[in-house]
Amino acid sequence: MTAHPLLAEMDAYAKAARISSATLGRLAGQGGGFYQRLSAGKRCWPETVAKVRAYMLANPPDRHSNDAPIGDGAHHTNGDNVNGGQP
Repeated sequence: MTAHPLLAEMDAYAKAARISSATLGRLAGQGGGFYQRLSAGKRCWPETVAKVRAYMLANPPDRHSNDAPIGDGAHHTNGDNVNGGQP
């Protein structure tokens, strides 16, 4: 049996968003087990595929990023605080 094409789309989106594919299924309204069921070859209605794709289009992966800067975004490795060592 051939893998459902939605699996590759979900994998790419989840990787870019830095979330699991199961989380993507949950966020798209299909439950945390959706990806696993689809991977197991279970039936997926066209309306469900459309709903998951619509979620991915409406919610770009960068929205889920954990890379948001903290403070001023600078890396202080010399022991200085953000204020340049001033209290």
